[in-house]
Amino acid sequence: MSAPDRLKPLRSKIDAIDDRLVALLNDRSALVLEIGKIKRSNNAHFHTPAREQSIYDRLVANNPGPFPNEALKHVFREIMGGSLSLEKEIRVAYVGPEKDVSHQACLKQFSASALTTPCNSIQDVFEAVESGQTDFGIVPVENTIYGMVSRTLDLVVDSPLLIYGEVLVEENRARPPQGTLPPQGTLRMRNVTRFWIVSQNRSERTTRDKTSILLSIKNQPGAFYDLLKPFASLGISMIKIESRPSRRKRWEYLFYVDIMGHQEEEKVNSALKVVAKDTLTLKVLGSYPMGDGVG
Repeated sequence: MSAPDRLKPLRSKIDAIDDRLVALLNDRSALVLEIGKIKRSNNAHFHTPAREQSIYDRLVANNPGPFPNEALKHVFREIMGGSLSLEKEIRVAYVGPEKDVSHQACLKQFSASALTTPCNSIQDVFEAVESGQTDFGIVPVENTIYGMVSRTLDLVVDSPLLIYGEVLVEENRARPPQGTLPPQGTLRMRNVTRFWIVSQNRSERTTRDKTSILLSIKNQPGAFYDLLKPFASLGISMIKIESRPSRRKRWEYLFYVDIMGHQEEEKVNSALKVVAKDTLTLKVLGSYPMGDGVG
């Protein structure tokens, strides 16, 4: 039997499976529409990262292969994005132009079904979300080559917005995110940009969260050491500490700290209460799901 003759029945089976997949997706969409009605009647959030994460975790755990887990997550990101658009059109602002790395972060987090709005600057993204023009904003916060994005850190200090999530995107081009300066003698290395998703809403607790906080401490011996003790005593891992001069007061420094866990967790909440007593300023910037891989 020739190769075309052997391929024909196999392709017919694939066509039949594809038809079943489309039918199942429409069955799923009908349920999504019913869920949307319930959410509207209860004025509930339409985008729920905790639910999405639980779906990913369950599918990966139950996947026997050979279909790869990473591809499975990409497929279901688009399925859930398309389903979400049936409930409510999700509007996302990012620093343009289209198809640049910030746009890639939008697509990675919200799928191609989101209504994306390119902005000229990081400040314009914050303003779009604060005014309600968009539901979410995507802003760069850190790059493995160029470091922290100063403009984003400056804006988040005074903004009422919360960090709702984070996205990691690997760049092929050695182009710095807006708000950073290229260091001298940059080495060849993996170029990954971390983005914050900012929103007026708080992100729900998931199984893999981190909390970002802003601190300013008293200018006295041992103050920084005292700052770390409550986290260590409660077994809370500190992922990142970044210091920068305060724009408000000379010789005062602000500390951006990432810790493991959600602020609704008892031990995290307890640690924050203790730390707040010994700081001049403590602002919880947000608790949100940790970014998952790069792409």
